[in-house]
Amino acid sequence: MLFMGYVTLLLVRLKLRDDIWLTKESKYTLLNALIGFSIYCVVSFKPFPLADFIKVKIGESVINLFVSLTLQWISIIYPALLARKVSKSKKNIDTSEKAMYVVLANKDLFEKFKEEAAMTFCLENILFLEDVFNVYLKHGHKFPLKAVMSVHQSRQSKLDLEDSSKEVLIMKSIYSEEDLNNLYLKYIKPGSIYELNLSSQVLQNFQADLNSKDLSILDPVIKEVLRMLFQNTFPRFYKTNQQEILKRLNFAKISGEKIKKTNSTLSIVTGFFNG
Repeated sequence: MLFMGYVTLLLVRLKLRDDIWLTKESKYTLLNALIGFSIYCVVSFKPFPLADFIKVKIGESVINLFVSLTLQWISIIYPALLARKVSKSKKNIDTSEKAMYVVLANKDLFEKFKEEAAMTFCLENILFLEDVFNVYLKHGHKFPLKAVMSVHQSRQSKLDLEDSSKEVLIMKSIYSEEDLNNLYLKYIKPGSIYELNLSSQVLQNFQADLNSKDLSILDPVIKEVLRMLFQNTFPRFYKTNQQEILKRLNFAKISGEKIKKTNSTLSIVTGFFNG
Protein backbone atom coordinates (compact mmCIF):
# COMPACT_ATOMS: atom_id res chain seq x y z
CA MET A 1 0.00 0.00 0.00
CA LEU A 2 2.81 2.36 0.92
CA PHE A 3 4.47 1.56 -2.39
CA MET A 4 1.32 2.44 -4.32
CA GLY A 5 0.96 5.64 -2.31
CA TYR A 6 4.55 6.56 -3.09
CA VAL A 7 4.11 5.97 -6.81
CA THR A 8 0.97 8.11 -6.80
CA LEU A 9 2.91 10.90 -5.15
CA LEU A 10 5.66 10.41 -7.73
CA LEU A 11 3.19 10.78 -10.59
CA VAL A 12 1.92 14.02 -9.12
CA ARG A 13 5.43 15.35 -8.49
CA LEU A 14 6.46 14.57 -12.05
CA LYS A 15 3.60 16.77 -13.21
CA LEU A 16 2.80 14.47 -16.08
CA ARG A 17 0.05 15.47 -18.43
CA ASP A 18 -3.10 13.67 -17.35
CA ASP A 19 -4.72 13.46 -20.78
CA ILE A 20 -5.79 9.83 -20.21
CA TRP A 21 -6.38 10.27 -16.46
CA LEU A 22 -3.42 8.18 -15.33
CA THR A 23 -2.92 10.14 -12.11
CA LYS A 24 -6.64 10.23 -11.32
CA GLU A 25 -7.03 6.51 -11.84
CA SER A 26 -3.99 5.89 -9.66
CA LYS A 27 -5.52 7.94 -6.84
CA TYR A 28 -8.84 6.12 -7.09
CA THR A 29 -7.06 2.76 -7.11
CA LEU A 30 -5.13 3.68 -3.99
CA LEU A 31 -8.32 4.89 -2.30
CA ASN A 32 -10.11 1.63 -3.08
CA ALA A 33 -7.19 -0.37 -1.72
CA LEU A 34 -7.12 1.62 1.52
CA ILE A 35 -10.89 1.25 2.01
CA GLY A 36 -10.72 -2.49 1.41
CA PHE A 37 -7.81 -2.85 3.81
CA SER A 38 -9.63 -0.81 6.47
CA ILE A 39 -12.71 -3.03 6.21
CA TYR A 40 -10.50 -6.09 6.58
CA CYS A 41 -8.89 -4.71 9.75
CA VAL A 42 -12.24 -3.81 11.32
CA VAL A 43 -13.77 -7.21 10.62
CA SER A 44 -10.65 -9.09 11.72
CA PHE A 45 -10.65 -7.64 15.21
CA LYS A 46 -14.40 -7.30 15.83
CA PRO A 47 -15.38 -9.61 18.78
CA PHE A 48 -18.49 -11.53 17.68
CA PRO A 49 -19.05 -15.22 16.72
CA LEU A 50 -19.12 -14.66 12.98
CA ALA A 51 -15.84 -12.81 13.11
CA ASP A 52 -13.71 -15.85 12.35
CA PHE A 53 -15.83 -16.85 9.37
CA ILE A 54 -15.96 -13.31 8.00
CA LYS A 55 -12.26 -12.91 8.72
CA VAL A 56 -11.36 -15.83 6.48
CA LYS A 57 -13.66 -14.76 3.68
CA ILE A 58 -12.65 -11.11 3.83
CA GLY A 59 -9.00 -12.10 4.11
CA GLU A 60 -9.19 -14.08 0.89
CA SER A 61 -11.01 -11.24 -0.81
CA VAL A 62 -8.44 -8.70 0.31
CA ILE A 63 -5.59 -10.85 -0.98
CA ASN A 64 -7.34 -11.21 -4.32
CA LEU A 65 -8.05 -7.50 -4.33
CA PHE A 66 -4.43 -6.69 -3.56
CA VAL A 67 -3.15 -8.89 -6.39
CA SER A 68 -5.70 -7.42 -8.78
CA LEU A 69 -4.84 -3.86 -7.81
CA THR A 70 -1.12 -4.57 -8.08
CA LEU A 71 -1.52 -5.84 -11.63
CA GLN A 72 -3.75 -2.89 -12.45
CA TRP A 73 -1.19 -0.55 -10.93
CA ILE A 74 1.58 -1.97 -13.08
CA SER A 75 -0.57 -1.45 -16.16
CA ILE A 76 -0.96 2.20 -15.13
CA ILE A 77 2.58 2.99 -14.06
CA TYR A 78 4.38 1.42 -17.01
CA PRO A 79 2.81 3.59 -19.74
CA ALA A 80 3.23 6.65 -17.53
CA LEU A 81 6.94 6.06 -17.03
CA LEU A 82 7.30 5.17 -20.70
CA ALA A 83 5.65 8.46 -21.67
CA ARG A 84 8.07 10.33 -19.43
CA LYS A 85 11.02 8.51 -20.95
CA VAL A 86 9.89 9.41 -24.48
CA SER A 87 9.35 13.02 -23.44
CA LYS A 88 12.82 13.18 -21.91
CA SER A 89 14.42 11.58 -24.96
CA LYS A 90 12.78 14.17 -27.23
CA LYS A 91 14.25 16.92 -25.08
CA ASN A 92 17.69 15.30 -25.30
CA ILE A 93 17.37 14.95 -29.06
CA ASP A 94 16.55 18.65 -29.34
CA THR A 95 19.74 19.47 -27.42
CA SER A 96 21.74 17.02 -29.50
CA GLU A 97 20.49 18.57 -32.73
CA LYS A 98 21.97 21.88 -31.68
CA ALA A 99 25.13 20.10 -30.56
CA MET A 100 25.34 18.54 -34.02
CA TYR A 101 25.33 22.04 -35.51
CA VAL A 102 28.24 23.00 -33.27
CA VAL A 103 30.29 19.97 -34.29
CA LEU A 104 29.73 20.61 -37.99
CA ALA A 105 30.50 24.31 -37.59
CA ASN A 106 33.73 23.99 -35.61
CA LYS A 107 36.89 22.91 -37.39
CA ASP A 108 38.52 21.18 -34.40
CA LEU A 109 35.38 19.31 -33.38
CA PHE A 110 34.76 18.33 -36.97
CA GLU A 111 38.22 16.74 -37.17
CA LYS A 112 37.58 14.82 -33.95
CA PHE A 113 34.21 13.77 -35.31
CA LYS A 114 35.96 12.44 -38.39
CA GLU A 115 38.22 10.30 -36.20
CA GLU A 116 35.18 8.95 -34.38
CA ALA A 117 33.55 8.10 -37.70
CA ALA A 118 36.67 6.19 -38.74
CA MET A 119 36.58 4.14 -35.52
CA THR A 120 32.92 3.28 -36.10
CA PHE A 121 33.57 2.41 -39.74
CA CYS A 122 31.53 5.35 -41.03
CA LEU A 123 34.37 7.44 -42.43
CA GLU A 124 32.75 7.64 -45.86
CA ASN A 125 29.88 9.66 -44.40
CA ILE A 126 32.16 12.37 -43.01
CA LEU A 127 34.34 12.45 -46.13
CA PHE A 128 31.23 12.90 -48.26
CA LEU A 129 30.03 15.81 -46.13
CA GLU A 130 33.46 17.39 -46.27
CA ASP A 131 33.58 17.18 -50.05
CA VAL A 132 30.06 18.62 -50.32
CA PHE A 133 31.10 21.49 -48.04
CA ASN A 134 34.05 22.14 -50.33
CA VAL A 135 31.83 22.25 -53.42
CA TYR A 136 29.73 25.00 -51.86
CA LEU A 137 32.78 26.88 -50.61
CA LYS A 138 34.37 26.60 -54.03
CA HIS A 139 31.51 28.63 -55.46
CA GLY A 140 31.35 31.10 -52.59
CA HIS A 141 28.28 29.69 -50.90
CA LYS A 142 27.65 28.41 -47.43
CA PHE A 143 26.37 24.91 -47.00
CA PRO A 144 22.53 24.91 -46.96
CA LEU A 145 22.12 24.55 -43.20
CA LYS A 146 21.68 28.05 -41.88
CA ALA A 147 23.34 27.32 -38.56
CA VAL A 148 26.40 25.69 -40.13
CA MET A 149 29.40 27.86 -40.90
CA SER A 150 32.39 26.71 -42.94
CA VAL A 151 34.17 23.83 -41.23
CA HIS A 152 37.43 24.97 -42.78
CA GLN A 153 37.40 28.56 -41.55
CA SER A 154 38.87 28.60 -38.04
CA ARG A 155 38.04 32.28 -37.71
CA GLN A 156 34.38 31.28 -37.42
CA SER A 157 34.15 31.01 -33.64
CA LYS A 158 30.38 31.15 -33.32
CA LEU A 159 27.23 30.45 -35.25
CA ASP A 160 25.93 33.54 -36.99
CA LEU A 161 22.25 32.83 -37.47
CA GLU A 162 21.26 36.37 -38.39
CA ASP A 163 23.80 36.84 -41.18
CA SER A 164 23.28 33.33 -42.51
CA SER A 165 19.71 34.19 -43.41
CA LYS A 166 21.08 36.50 -46.09
CA GLU A 167 23.03 33.74 -47.80
CA VAL A 168 21.94 31.97 -50.96
CA LEU A 169 20.95 28.50 -49.75
CA ILE A 170 20.45 26.52 -52.92
CA MET A 171 22.69 26.80 -55.95
CA LYS A 172 21.03 26.44 -59.33
CA SER A 173 23.57 25.48 -61.98
CA ILE A 174 26.28 27.61 -60.30
CA TYR A 175 28.73 24.75 -60.17
CA SER A 176 30.71 22.51 -62.42
CA GLU A 177 29.06 19.31 -63.59
CA GLU A 178 32.39 17.73 -62.84
CA ASP A 179 31.81 18.37 -59.13
CA LEU A 180 28.58 16.42 -59.15
CA ASN A 181 30.03 13.60 -61.22
CA ASN A 182 33.01 13.32 -58.89
CA LEU A 183 30.73 13.00 -55.89
CA TYR A 184 28.71 10.35 -57.68
CA LEU A 185 31.73 8.29 -58.75
CA LYS A 186 33.41 8.53 -55.36
CA TYR A 187 30.48 8.04 -52.97
CA ILE A 188 27.18 7.17 -54.62
CA LYS A 189 27.83 4.84 -57.53
CA PRO A 190 27.49 1.17 -56.52
CA GLY A 191 30.95 -0.28 -55.96
CA SER A 192 32.62 3.11 -55.54
CA ILE A 193 35.64 3.42 -53.26
CA TYR A 194 33.68 5.20 -50.50
CA GLU A 195 30.21 3.91 -51.30
CA LEU A 196 27.56 5.32 -49.00
CA ASN A 197 25.00 3.04 -47.40
CA LEU A 198 22.02 4.68 -49.09
CA SER A 199 18.54 3.30 -49.46
CA SER A 200 17.70 1.92 -52.87
CA GLN A 201 15.05 4.61 -53.37
CA VAL A 202 17.48 7.48 -52.72
CA LEU A 203 20.05 5.89 -55.01
CA GLN A 204 17.56 5.34 -57.83
CA ASN A 205 16.20 8.88 -57.60
CA PHE A 206 19.69 10.36 -57.69
CA GLN A 207 20.73 8.30 -60.70
CA ALA A 208 17.54 9.29 -62.51
CA ASP A 209 18.23 13.01 -61.90
CA LEU A 210 21.98 12.89 -62.41
CA ASN A 211 21.80 14.67 -65.74
CA SER A 212 19.85 17.59 -64.31
CA LYS A 213 21.83 20.76 -63.67
CA ASP A 214 20.69 21.30 -60.13
CA LEU A 215 22.89 20.59 -57.13
CA SER A 216 19.78 20.20 -54.99
CA ILE A 217 19.50 16.59 -56.19
CA LEU A 218 22.09 15.95 -53.49
CA ASP A 219 19.62 16.99 -50.79
CA PRO A 220 18.14 13.51 -50.15
CA VAL A 221 21.63 11.99 -50.08
CA ILE A 222 22.89 14.61 -47.63
CA LYS A 223 19.85 14.13 -45.41
CA GLU A 224 20.40 10.39 -45.25
CA VAL A 225 24.11 10.77 -44.52
CA LEU A 226 23.41 13.27 -41.74
CA ARG A 227 20.79 10.97 -40.28
CA MET A 228 23.20 8.03 -40.25
CA LEU A 229 25.88 10.12 -38.58
CA PHE A 230 23.46 11.43 -35.97
CA GLN A 231 22.07 8.02 -35.11
CA ASN A 232 25.18 5.85 -35.34
CA THR A 233 28.25 8.03 -34.72
CA PHE A 234 27.22 11.20 -32.93
CA PRO A 235 25.84 9.66 -29.67
CA ARG A 236 29.19 8.08 -28.82
CA PHE A 237 31.09 11.19 -29.88
CA TYR A 238 28.80 13.37 -27.77
CA LYS A 239 29.45 11.29 -24.65
CA THR A 240 33.23 11.59 -24.94
CA ASN A 241 33.24 15.28 -25.92
CA GLN A 242 30.18 16.54 -24.07
CA GLN A 243 31.88 19.28 -22.05
CA GLU A 244 33.62 20.84 -25.03
CA ILE A 245 30.48 20.65 -27.16
CA LEU A 246 28.27 22.19 -24.46
CA LYS A 247 30.84 24.91 -23.88
CA ARG A 248 30.78 25.88 -27.54
CA LEU A 249 27.01 25.41 -27.64
CA ASN A 250 26.53 27.93 -24.83
CA PHE A 251 28.94 30.34 -26.48
CA ALA A 252 27.15 30.10 -29.78
CA LYS A 253 23.83 30.86 -28.06
CA ILE A 254 21.82 28.93 -30.59
CA SER A 255 18.13 29.77 -30.45
CA GLY A 256 15.93 26.76 -31.12
CA GLU A 257 13.16 29.09 -32.25
CA LYS A 258 15.39 30.71 -34.86
CA ILE A 259 16.53 27.35 -36.15
CA LYS A 260 12.94 26.22 -36.62
CA LYS A 261 12.23 29.33 -38.66
CA THR A 262 14.91 28.55 -41.24
CA ASN A 263 13.69 27.96 -44.76
CA SER A 264 16.57 25.68 -45.68
CA THR A 265 15.54 22.42 -47.29
CA LEU A 266 18.14 20.74 -45.11
CA SER A 267 17.12 22.27 -41.80
CA ILE A 268 18.05 19.83 -39.07
CA VAL A 269 14.76 20.38 -37.26
CA THR A 270 12.56 19.72 -40.27
CA GLY A 271 14.99 17.64 -42.28
CA PHE A 272 17.12 14.62 -41.56
CA PHE A 273 16.16 14.06 -37.90
CA ASN A 274 12.47 13.77 -38.67
CA GLY A 275 12.91 12.11 -42.03
